[in-house]
Amino acid sequence: MISQDGYRWQRYTLSSHAPINGIAYGNGRYVAVADLGLTYVSTDGLNWQRANGLGL
Repeated sequence: MISQDGYRWQRYTLSSHAPINGIAYGNGRYVAVADLGLTYVSTDGLNWQRANGLGL
């Protein structure tokens, strides 16, 4: 789910076919971890890129 204001929410789907197991925020980045070892990063929570390796 995503929200611009914290009140109105809408469903959001990453381009992963694997279920997202968790999302965390720290150091200016969101990190989403999915099944199959897939990891995605975002600086705004709206635009996501697949992370490659441990360097994120």
